This record gives sequence, C-alpha cells and structure tokens, in this order.
Amino acid sequence: MPDLRPTDFSNESFEAFEELLRRSALDESSLGWQLRDMAFSALYHDPPTWQRIRRSRNAIFAIPEGWIPWLYSYHLAKRFTKIPSPAPPSDHHFLCLSARSNHIQRIVPEAATRSSNGSCTIWVTNPKAAQALQGTTTATIRGIDHPWAPFLDPTCIEIARTESARILNALPPVSRPAAAKLAVSLAIYQAALPFWRENLSAIPKSVLTTYEKDPLSKAMLTAAAETGVSERIHWTHGLRHSSQRVTLANQLWCLTSTDARYFQPKLPPGSTAIHRPSPESIHWLKNLGPLPPEILQNPPSVHFLVLGSGFDPGYTLEMSLADLRVIATARDALGPRVQWRFRPHPGNIQRFRDDLSKVGLHDIDFSTRTLAEDLQWSHAVGSTFSSVAMDIEPTGRPIFWILAEIRPLYSVDQMIADGYGTHLDAATAAAKIREIFHLK
Repeated sequence: MPDLRPTDFSNESFEAFEELLRRSALDESSLGWQLRDMAFSALYHDPPTWQRIRRSRNAIFAIPEGWIPWLYSYHLAKRFTKIPSPAPPSDHHFLCLSARSNHIQRIVPEAATRSSNGSCTIWVTNPKAAQALQGTTTATIRGIDHPWAPFLDPTCIEIARTESARILNALPPVSRPAAAKLAVSLAIYQAALPFWRENLSAIPKSVLTTYEKDPLSKAMLTAAAETGVSERIHWTHGLRHSSQRVTLANQLWCLTSTDARYFQPKLPPGSTAIHRPSPESIHWLKNLGPLPPEILQNPPSVHFLVLGSGFDPGYTLEMSLADLRVIATARDALGPRVQWRFRPHPGNIQRFRDDLSKVGLHDIDFSTRTLAEDLQWSHAVGSTFSSVAMDIEPTGRPIFWILAEIRPLYSVDQMIADGYGTHLDAATAAAKIREIFHLK
C-alpha cells in the first residue's frame, strides 16, 4: 500500500488527501467530501504555525476549541453594528476576494460585458479591492465585512465540529491551529449560506468567483445552485491545481486550452471546462505587443527575466536554492550573451534576495520596477511556478520553467508534459537558451 501522507499543497498531496478520505468513513454525499478542496486548502495551504499566530487574534487557535470563541467574537461584534439590508435584485453577482490584479483584471471586463445586458453587483471583502474597482466599472460595488457573522449559530458550530472531526480522523495528525482553521472554514461556510440565499433569492442569471476554496465562494455557489442560477462560474486565476476539479460551479473557466482538456473528464456531472484566455494576457499583448521575431535569431543579448516565487510552505528552501543554482550555472555558461534581471514576488521579497545571495548570484539587477517595465524589457521569462509566465506567453516571449527537478507543485509538471513552456535544469539550461534564441 502506498504511503499516503499529504504534507503540502502539491497535486500529489491533494490526491493522497482524497484517497485517505475515500478510504475512511467519510461518505461521498457528506459535506466534508463535497468541500474537500476547501478543507485541503485550510489544512495544507499556508498553515498557521504557532510562531506566525502568537501575536495575532488567531493565537486562540492554540487552545482546545479556541476556534469557537474566535468565531463568536465576530458574531458579537455584529450585534453592535448596523447590518446592511439585502442588496437589490441584480442579474449578475461577482465575488471579489482579493485586490491582486489577477482577480481585478478578470472582474472588471467581465462585469462590463454583463452590465451591458443587465444589472451587475460586485461583492468585495477587501477594502483595497474596493478601491481598485472604484472608477473602473458601472457595476454596483458592495463591501461585505464578515457577512456570515450575523448568521452564526450553534448549528453552524456543531456541523463544523462534526465534519472537521470526520476529516481529521482520516488523516495523519495535523497541528491544533491547522485543525482550528479547518473548523472555522466549515463554520463560516455554513453561516454564509443564509446570507447568499437572501441575496440571491431573486434568481440572477449568473454568479462568478475568481477563487473557489474560500468558504464565502463555496456558500455562494451552493446557494446559487439551490435557487436555480443557470450560470455558476469559477474563473481560475493561476496555475492548474488538481483540487480545482472539485467544483460547485457548472462552468470552470480555464486559462489555457490544455487546462480545459485536462479538467473536462474530471469534473462533476453537469460541469463544463471552458478555455477563457486571461484578461491579463490580452492586456499584455495589447500594451507590449508581440516579441519582434528577430529577437529569436541570434540577438546581441537576450534579456532574461527571472520571476521569484511567492511564499508556499510546499516550496522549501532547499528547492529554491536548487532551482536558483540552475540560473547561476546558466549565467556562468552564457556570459554576456544573456542579461539577467530578477524580479521578486511582492509577498516574498527578502527571502528571494537572500536565496540569490546564497547561490552566489551577487551584483545582480534586482528589480524594483513595475511589472510592465520588466516585461517590456524582457525577451524571455523564467519561473518556478508563477502564473505571470502564462499571462505573458501570448506575446511570443519564450517561457521557461526553472526547476532543478520537475515537480508537481501547481501542475508545472503537467504543463511541461503538455509542451507549455520549456524546462530548464542545470544540465540543459544553457543549451536550451542557446537553441531557442539561435545564439552562435
């Protein structure tokens, strides 16, 4: 029997997680099974370690069932504030959970299209996202601050306690804060259902979210299905992950045609995978234009942009250093024929700088420019698992996956197998760059 130990957010861990649930007493009609992608994310994506939560409100997760007073603190706070009335009926409801451009860039153009054929409401949980949307859309923007809190009751707590226990009983031990995070997500999902039932009672034409693993998104899609909303959309915003096939939407919008082909046979009955190019790809093609073809024919110098990875506990320091050594080796071999620029992920700047130094990449162009400036400068883009690589590919810039060894994290292994981008390791990096740019 294979050793099934989900330890991180990789595809392999998710498949092991599913198999453990399947072998347990968790029935496939149970809430825990239906929300297993959300449960997996709560447990294994950015897990709340004691060192990270000890000075925050979440420190209460470290005590037995501390998640219950944590939830009720929000419920009690709502008793002293005026609860907004339900939104007026709208034809289309979009849920925006992040101020990042790969969410906003999907919401704005799609809201414009839908608004031309009816009313559109954008629900925003993040004040910065509301600011980013202001002035960009004619849709109604409604800020929602913990909209589940007024609906929290003992039934929500009991369901969360029962379902999380059933899930945890099937798994290797997890930390108490991670277990608390799982219970919280299940309770919020349960409490968010009446909020969405109330606001979708007029049966809109469509609902859309750009991230489904959040309990608010899950509750919205559940309520939309109950009320008979005909178009229930999850528009993915990053690299492929096998957990995305566990959808409550009936349309999974994918960034590439290969993603759509991958997901279609794996989706629940009644769901369809549809290729919808990223609006950011369209934006970059329009604003940067295609790469001049002569760049691929022995240019004096290749401008190679290396994108730093975001924080992910599954991407260890050892992996990062091994991958950056691929670039260090290629830089030594290619000399002045390639100019290198290193752009950190905004959520992981200092670690990227430190890791570059550890592998001997000193005196480098460590970019503090805008993404547009860096992409305009580039002739090629290299990454471990950044979705920016996918967004820029339609401009004709060669895309490289910089991996000392091919890994399943964010399905980069499957993208390489599909021929989407070129894999670089220490043994092949210099030769493949020479070949693609015809360097003599």
